[in-house]
Amino acid sequence: FFFKNKLCMTIKDIRELYQASGIIARLKIDPLVQFDNLRAYTVEYPGPAYGLIMVACNGRVVVKAHHSSVASPMMANKDQETKIPKIGSIIVGVNGYLIPYTAAFVKVLQLMKHMMRNPPVTVTFAEDDDFTSMFVEDFIPNLPVRRGQMTGGAA
Repeated sequence: FFFKNKLCMTIKDIRELYQASGIIARLKIDPLVQFDNLRAYTVEYPGPAYGLIMVACNGRVVVKAHHSSVASPMMANKDQETKIPKIGSIIVGVNGYLIPYTAAFVKVLQLMKHMMRNPPVTVTFAEDDDFTSMFVEDFIPNLPVRRGQMTGGAA
């Protein structure tokens, strides 16, 4: 990709293209796109559920919402405060298993269900402020709404 004399596009570049055109296909994130400020963290889920609603977004499994009825998870590092993943966080690992880019959404949900049979489950998330902004402000509003059902998977 070449954009403004750059060898690689960033999430910010993609958002600019989308906002200028209004064409949802412009939100497609190529695997070579750079995440300028990617941070990883782990959250330990005691079970019996994760309390997450997830969707597939550009070859990644992303947190779309939380179920309020599920108990809060614990940070894997006990010295840190209890934290739930931020909307727009990307699931990159479950109990040490890497979730590769373009992993099938259904397969990731199946893996997470399987792992929850023997809790606790440690999920590794990655977050990037530009990706989160794009996901919340541009991607979620364009998701199809299904009557009587929540979009994405609940685990």
